Amino acid sequence: MLKFTRLSLFFILFAMTAQAESNPQIRVRTDYSRLRTVCIRLDGGDSYDPSLPRHYSLALVYDDLLENYETAEAHYQETLRVNPNQSEAHCDLATLYHLYEPDYERARLHYLQAIRLDPHNVLAHQNLAVLFDEYFHDQENAWRHYQKALELQPDNSVIQCNVANYYHFGVENYALARVYYERALRLEPNLTAASHNLALLLERQGDYTAARTHYETALIHDPNSAESHRNLAILLDERLQDYDAAYSHFQMGLELTSDPSVLHFDLAQLLERQGEDYEAARDHYQKALELDPDNTFFRRYYALFLKNHTQDYEASKRNLQQTAVDDPTNAAVQYHLANLLDQQFDDPLGAERHYLQLLEANPAHIETHLSLALLLTRRREYEQAEFHYRQAINYAPNDVRFHVGLADVLIKSGRDYREAESHLLKAVELDPKNEQTTHLLADLYHFHLHDHKSARQYYEQTLKLNPDSFAAHHSLSVELISPFKEYEKAADHLSKAIKLDPNSFSAHFSMGILQANALHGYEIARIHLKKAAALRPDHERTRMELANLYADYFRDYPAARRHYERVLEINPENAKAHYSLGMIQIEAGEEEAGKRHLEKARRLSPDLFIRKY
Repeated sequence: MLKFTRLSLFFILFAMTAQAESNPQIRVRTDYSRLRTVCIRLDGGDSYDPSLPRHYSLALVYDDLLENYETAEAHYQETLRVNPNQSEAHCDLATLYHLYEPDYERARLHYLQAIRLDPHNVLAHQNLAVLFDEYFHDQENAWRHYQKALELQPDNSVIQCNVANYYHFGVENYALARVYYERALRLEPNLTAASHNLALLLERQGDYTAARTHYETALIHDPNSAESHRNLAILLDERLQDYDAAYSHFQMGLELTSDPSVLHFDLAQLLERQGEDYEAARDHYQKALELDPDNTFFRRYYALFLKNHTQDYEASKRNLQQTAVDDPTNAAVQYHLANLLDQQFDDPLGAERHYLQLLEANPAHIETHLSLALLLTRRREYEQAEFHYRQAINYAPNDVRFHVGLADVLIKSGRDYREAESHLLKAVELDPKNEQTTHLLADLYHFHLHDHKSARQYYEQTLKLNPDSFAAHHSLSVELISPFKEYEKAADHLSKAIKLDPNSFSAHFSMGILQANALHGYEIARIHLKKAAALRPDHERTRMELANLYADYFRDYPAARRHYERVLEINPENAKAHYSLGMIQIEAGEEEAGKRHLEKARRLSPDLFIRKY
């Protein structure tokens, strides 16, 4: 989502009749009806109000009613030429520069002149404080003028609200901000900006229910506030998960806002997260971009939407490329474009180019180091992958991913198993519950360091973290068979592995070998070896073990013969298969055929062990 909207307040166009009457030195615009009366008198030729000079009256009309600020400025200037010491005119001209024709330095000078001429001009103190706070970020001077405004009118709700804004947005003292918002609302319960900004404060503090209440209060008093509808919708969407209500408020905001592109974008994001109507989400993204085609933020999220939910990778690439042209320093765009080229277009060189461009601009972008290291690892460019993992570790030494990735590269390259061990132990220290790390460490001990005790320890730790890890059950069974010779436990882990993956060739094969050779579970062995043979009909050793099982334990020589023959179809040079098949044929009275196989066995392996049947 885009940033939240805050509401700022100025004295202009607020009803402050009571304060004006209590201090006749302060001229305050009360409401439209008074200004409209002035306008009718001027245009209709009626007598002027002697309390308002002609040019000053015209300035107010053009400023407030007609919104013709250039003409209003000319009349304010003429007023000050005739009477340069009129504090109110300086203040009104400053407000025009402040709000409508932004020239903040001229606004500051006229506010200060208004105050020099009339130190009790509360409007000038108030608006100058806002100017210092919001535009010059000069909190010291802002607070000095807020204090003076409070001294002059301590019970003015608008001043209380703007002081709250100062504490909220300027110095981020949320406790005091809340105090002043609540004072403002006690003085004027229907002050929309106070309710709105207090809601935003409560949302920042995590009090989402109270925030919702104050947004709804703001909308009771100003149902046409697009900002309040939008902020409430964001709260309902992102914090309270009330998506229907959020959608409703986004739609109302869309009807009211002067910037519909933002609301279209918000609706697109909401619909994307809900995942129920991607077509409507796409429509809102497109409308947002039609209204604001140069908005790289909108275009980037639209491109990611296309990639993730429509699989329109070409359109996603076009939008990311356009965004990269419009905003070449945007790291996120370069990163997502590189990812897209790598994952969907099989363009690792293009991806690498964008990753390197990003790193040239921002060497500390750790996610890019990670993605580039993964890409280089897939290409077996281990030295470069190692470099990027080490760079990432320099910037983020406690990120488990980089230690695991570097260890993986060191293992795959075979460069330094002991350093790989140190990085994996560091990763386990940082995150003891990461099963990927414990499993990789167990594999390192099992396959490369031959530390069987440690391998067993970390396989068992992996299974505590994830009892459904097929690979950990399978690998632990291998450790238990050799060197620990705990065959029953090994069979138990293989059984669990087979339940997790009933079509695992390696698990069925291992169970068959274990049952036949160590546990003497010949029937169980036959079941698993037959399953392994069905899964991989051309696996030579499975056929050989199955043939031996039929011949040695079941005395089912026809079945054994079929499997020996299959072995020789797979590998005509298997001496043991020739020998065993020859012996079966001789026993069956097929002496010529049997002798041919025995002779072949002798040629292939003169020292072949003579088996007896």
